Amino acid sequence: MDSKTQFKNVAKADKQLTEWARTGDVPSFDEYMKVGLVTAGMDGYAGYCFIGMEDISEKEAFEWLSSNPLIIQALNVMFRLANDVGTYEVHGTLNIGMSLVFL
Repeated sequence: MDSKTQFKNVAKADKQLTEWARTGDVPSFDEYMKVGLVTAGMDGYAGYCFIGMEDISEKEAFEWLSSNPLIIQALNVMFRLANDVGTYEVHGTLNIGMSLVFL
């Protein structure tokens, strides 16, 4: 998957989260995680880390990240859950956006 397609996927996921928050719709856990994992951002963060490495082929690193490896999937789940819990702890019950804690 190229960068342009990845950017479009994140934009669509952000739009869906915003729609749920504005309309007050509460998705199922599976629906939320399907969208929420796209916006978790660990795949992008891993890409930034690879850029800083000197002894790695950028092409190989991009191809590896594009294959959606299991470790990146797991990091996205962990980051999404930690982010939602942290947001809830800071903002409490203000419901300023869609979060796993509200499901």
